[in-house]
Amino acid sequence: MKLRARNRKPKAEAETVTVSITLPKALFEDLDGVLAARDTTISKFVEVQARSYMRMPLEFELHTQLPFRKYSGTPLEDVIRLDPNYVRWVAGNVANFRMSERCWSLLNRIDPSGE
Repeated sequence: MKLRARNRKPKAEAETVTVSITLPKALFEDLDGVLAARDTTISKFVEVQARSYMRMPLEFELHTQLPFRKYSGTPLEDVIRLDPNYVRWVAGNVANFRMSERCWSLLNRIDPSGE
């Protein structure tokens, strides 16, 4: 996926930026269909995702509630205890996801093999 942004002239109330995204046609059609069924648009979807991403803490602590779908709103400590493999997957695959040393210590005590 390629992203390209260009500045637009500010509107009366807020400045906006137009972003051009290149996606495989099949993915675009699937996403467009899902979003249409939910009465939203790709622009709104991207805006919501960007705002969510910007609210993510720089480093997750044990008490931090996860913003991700599967365990959204659940403290990281609980997710480590319930599903350590999921936490390892998130740590390895989600950009900007960093855990504190206390989180890693608990995860390694609960699931020392990492499997």
